Amino acid sequence: MRRLIAGIVLAAALVAIPALASADPQAPGVMVAFDYGFNNPANNTSTVTINAGETVSFSYPDGGSFHNVEFDAGEPDSCTPVLPADPSPTGWQATCRFNTPGNYTFVCGAHAFMTGTVVVQGAATPTPTATATATATATATATATATATATATATPTATATATPTAPATASATATSTATPTPTATATTTSEATAAPVATTAPQPVTIQPSPAASAVKLAASQKGQAVKGSLTVAAANSRLKVEVLRGKTVAATSTKTVKPGNAPFSLTLNSAAKKALKHAGKLKLTVKITVTSASGTPFTVTKTVTLKR
Repeated sequence: MRRLIAGIVLAAALVAIPALASADPQAPGVMVAFDYGFNNPANNTSTVTINAGETVSFSYPDGGSFHNVEFDAGEPDSCTPVLPADPSPTGWQATCRFNTPGNYTFVCGAHAFMTGTVVVQGAATPTPTATATATATATATATATATATATATATPTATATATPTAPATASATATSTATPTPTATATTTSEATAAPVATTAPQPVTIQPSPAASAVKLAASQKGQAVKGSLTVAAANSRLKVEVLRGKTVAATSTKTVKPGNAPFSLTLNSAAKKALKHAGKLKLTVKITVTSASGTPFTVTKTVTLKR
């Protein structure tokens, strides 16, 4: 009896546990959220590369926090089902399609340091196959042979009889026969000539250059009179420009040359912004980050930060 009751309790517990969402096995790209970051199982980074028209599966299958996916600028053409609008617990999954080549950066709405990138390459152009077609050309050759044969036969016959009472009579007979026989023979010869084979050179595949920077870390809520953050720079001698705006008014700005790798930044508010912070107790600021390099696609991202004194 005790074993029967324990079995019933165990079965009820298993039914009560909801199934966790897992990545779409049909999607060419996979991005999994975890506590605290994004991971592509194919390369163990926060970047996934696909071709235009393909899909990426986003999911949060396991953990104890709240996460979602928010795109900074460009967004996917469609998601099935839709991605959570707000940070949500485990169990959500969506497959998103990207039709336009480019770099799509995204971040968790609850954790600004959780970032990732979807790199969409141009679709490859198929190489056409040429088929040879044989064309028959007929050439006529006429050969004429003419044979003429002429035969002439003459037969004279004369008979003379002398009679005292009758005069002499002479008779002559001539026969001539000519038979021309022309013969013409025409011979037609057919020759097949193969048409030349057309060769089409393969079209080059255009690959989008990698972005100048990635992995922006900027907390949405900070304390003090300075805005602090960091990002990963791809190439040497890159220019990092950070602007802090209060509405349309510049509260702080900085431009400098940075090295590859992690590049931290800290911008102290100007005197006017400091007075506004002291008076209001907190300021909602817009932070615009731009990284340019000699090679690679320029990187730009805009985030909102609330600064408290």
